[in-house]
Amino acid sequence: MDRKATGSFASFDGWRMDMTTGQLLSPVGAPVALSDGEFQLLRVFIEHPRQVLDRARLLDRVYGASSEHFDRSIDVQLCRLRRKLSVGGLKGPVIRTIRNEGYMFVHAVTH
Repeated sequence: MDRKATGSFASFDGWRMDMTTGQLLSPVGAPVALSDGEFQLLRVFIEHPRQVLDRARLLDRVYGASSEHFDRSIDVQLCRLRRKLSVGGLKGPVIRTIRNEGYMFVHAVTH
C-alpha cells in the first residue's frame, strides 16, 4: 500500500512520525526503519489513540478492504512494530492487547 500524504507530523512520548513519508524518529532523533505494513499499522494507531481497534478494522485500514490477508498477519506486524519501538527506547506497553476485543495504542498523540 502506498504511503499517502497527510501533510502532518504526529508525536507521542517524545517520538515523532512524519505522516507523509513514514519516517519515525526516536526521542533522541534516531531514525527507526519501518516496513510499509508497520508504518500503515502505526499510522492507524496514531490516528486512533487510546481506542480499541479489532483485527478486522486493522486489516481493513492496513491492507485494504479487498485484501486477502489473514487476521494473524496483523499480529506479525504488531510484534515487529512493538519490537522496533522497544529497541528504539520506548518503554512500557506501547500497544496493549485487550483480550477478546483488539489492540489499543496507549500513548497520547499530538499533531
